[in-house]
Amino acid sequence: VEARALLDNASSASFVSKRLAQTLRLSCSTQSANITGVAGITHYSSSQSITGFSISPLSSPQKKISITAIVVDKVTRDLPFLPVSPKEE
Repeated sequence: VEARALLDNASSASFVSKRLAQTLRLSCSTQSANITGVAGITHYSSSQSITGFSISPLSSPQKKISITAIVVDKVTRDLPFLPVSPKEE
């Protein structure tokens, strides 16, 4: 399955959408989780779904990276689509 990903190796947690986890038929376990975001806002859940999977770049499918991720309804809000063009100087 081809999917988009935002990889942040400085992050303390990885996330996957519930929809993608279901599409990939990933098995999940449940555990508690504290998620701290921008400005120190913390979300605590006593029962969060966790799953594991491997990803690989399309250009090098032999390279695999193992990921453990928290399953969430949505990874981001719906973001507005705005065209961006380079500023000419």
